[in-house]
Amino acid sequence: MRFITLTLFLFAAMMAIAGCPQPLPPVPPGPAPADAGPSIATCASVCQHGTALGCVWAAPTPRGHTCEEVCSVASRILPWNVDCVQAAPTCTAADACQ
Repeated sequence: MRFITLTLFLFAAMMAIAGCPQPLPPVPPGPAPADAGPSIATCASVCQHGTALGCVWAAPTPRGHTCEEVCSVASRILPWNVDCVQAAPTCTAADACQ
């Protein structure tokens, strides 16, 4: 009986030690992008970009609210990645930023 107890204890101790994962080495930071300055996209520039692309969301609403008005109100309620939308080459790509 002692042998079984000792064996189980040793097995549990080995599993506890072997089961602990080794910490991963830290990832070295990569070079900063050349244009890593502050955001320059605004609701006005995003809406102008959307209009140039012909995006539906850049047109005034049926009640006459401009894209800039909608963007300004919506960005206070929901996160809107204006940098992504500003850089999008198509309306579909801009929609994927949401």
